[in-house]
Amino acid sequence: MKQNTKGQAALEFLSTYGFAFLIILVMIGALAYFGVLNPQNFLPERCTFGSEMACVDYQVTPDDVSIQMRNQGGEPVRIYSVFMSATGEDGLTLAAANVTSVCVFTDNQGATFTPGTGAPLIGQGSSFTASGCDVANILPSGRQRIDMEIRYRTAQGTFDRSVRGQIFASVIS
Repeated sequence: MKQNTKGQAALEFLSTYGFAFLIILVMIGALAYFGVLNPQNFLPERCTFGSEMACVDYQVTPDDVSIQMRNQGGEPVRIYSVFMSATGEDGLTLAAANVTSVCVFTDNQGATFTPGTGAPLIGQGSSFTASGCDVANILPSGRQRIDMEIRYRTAQGTFDRSVRGQIFASVIS
């Protein structure tokens, strides 16, 4: 009596490869769950702004954001306000605030100032630092994206101008 074993061989072949494919999917799912495949882990830290202001240095902690900026425009500027917003890993804005009143602003000579009409002019090539900027809901660890807008006026100008930028950095605990 002769039996047809072609069907049995095909079924064993498909089930073997099906189980192997299922195991691979489970492994990829586990890697994604534990964050190994998170693309933010592979992106470098960065601080990017428009050509008017250059980001010299930055630091993000769970409590505040500090940034040092350099005026690269063609003329001195006066800082009027700073807005920051923290964005979570899911892309949703966690907090947006005018942090002008909570930041401590320091010019390149180390003198503190308050943004507005009485603020000193920041000359071309000179820098200023905004430290202690309390942006609510910064993640306690990992990487954080901070969007910023700095509003300023040129020395002879009467209208506000703004430069937008972004900090993408590891939160220092």
